[in-house]
This record gives sequence, C-alpha cells and structure tokens, in this order.
Amino acid sequence: MTLADYLQKNKIDIHQLAKELGYTYNYLWRVIVGLATPSDSLTKDIVTWSNEEVDYDTLRPKKEPVKNCPTCGRKVLAPKKVGAKIRLRKRKVKDEEKR
Repeated sequence: MTLADYLQKNKIDIHQLAKELGYTYNYLWRVIVGLATPSDSLTKDIVTWSNEEVDYDTLRPKKEPVKNCPTCGRKVLAPKKVGAKIRLRKRKVKDEEKR
C-alpha cells in the first residue's frame, strides 16, 4: 500500500503526519507526490508508524540496473539531451556568421 492510500484510508492529514513523525510538511508532501525520494530513516519511521501497512518498497523502489553494451560489455551512458545539441549547433552557426 502506498503512503497516499494509507493516509486517505485512515483519514489522516499530512500536517498530522508531519507533527507525529517530526518532519516538515513540505518534505512529506514531496515524498507523497513523488517529487522526492524519502531518506532511509524517514522510510523506516513511516513503515513503523503505519504498523507495516505501507511497504518499504513502495516508498523506495529499487533502481533499474545499469545496462551494458551487448557488444563490448561496457556500461551504456545516458543519451544526451536533444536541446543541448540544438543549442550547440546554433552557437556554431552564429559564430560562423560573425566571421
């Protein structure tokens, strides 16, 4: 069960949760929405506070393993952002126009 489902099921407000656990409202809200990954201590506090109804794995999902290249076996790097390439091309064009 996720933390949001648990709070909704038991009709608990995030403000109450923040006071009981001793964390800020903003940090807990970011964790519930999925904008932040909770620290290990917060995860343990939430699991014990909810009597283990909220799973550890739902709060801190396991990361996917790094993919290896099928031919050489090296780690595959993340693809570069497309926007960065476009900006570099525009700079080159502008520099050539100035010359």
